[in-house]
Amino acid sequence: NPATKAFIAGNIKGHHTVVIQLANNSFDGDGMQLAPNYTTLPNPQPKLEGQQLVWPQIDGAVRYEVFRNGKPHRTTLQPSLTVNVDTPAQYQVIAMDQMGLASFASEPLVVGAKPIVLECEAFTARYQAPYANFSGDGFIVTSTKENKAIRLTVNVAIAGNYFLDVRYSNGSGPWNTDNKCAIRSLYVNKQYKGVLVLPQRGKDEWSDWGFSNAQQIALKAGNNTIELLFKPWNENMNVDVNTAMLDYVRLTPVW
Repeated sequence: NPATKAFIAGNIKGHHTVVIQLANNSFDGDGMQLAPNYTTLPNPQPKLEGQQLVWPQIDGAVRYEVFRNGKPHRTTLQPSLTVNVDTPAQYQVIAMDQMGLASFASEPLVVGAKPIVLECEAFTARYQAPYANFSGDGFIVTSTKENKAIRLTVNVAIAGNYFLDVRYSNGSGPWNTDNKCAIRSLYVNKQYKGVLVLPQRGKDEWSDWGFSNAQQIALKAGNNTIELLFKPWNENMNVDVNTAMLDYVRLTPVW
């Protein structure tokens, strides 16, 4: 029987057949509304200089909305804002145009938190390649054949929660297509904590470094073991290429 509402009783029993049939209504006389193309502003790229968040001026921006820890914080007409660098917080900036339309929010910028940095080459043999812009004494490689298991240790005085991410490069392909994203499983003190995703950053752009996603972890007082492992479920769609250069692991205290 034709249903008058898109609803099926929860107490029905037996076998039933559901048929969805188009109404075949004509819309020849409804006309067409063509809207002009409209492009939002590019997202700001703030950085910290002293006690100020600063970012390049964006053409067409009439104001900037600054968010602190995911909530509206300040509105400014200038491409800068003074912040409290003694209090840990995460900031993002949005550019607004004269139509009141917003850009995408900037990449989150953490201010005030003092991270622990673990240089990967201090725990695994340094990779020999002519890449630049790394920190410390070098970097390491991880692939389907090399360094499938990477172990680091860290000693903390007081137990607490941290955001863990990795500074990496992946020049296996362009940033907007292909299938060579590197993926690794994160274990802390032998406990699985999730995956770290290391997307491509540009074809052969092995000197272009960025950060993976972050995982929130708990560290105990004293020695802790961190492992980055290539597990069967870390296969990507390419299968053969799952490669990244790792510069350092960053541990940022959760405030």
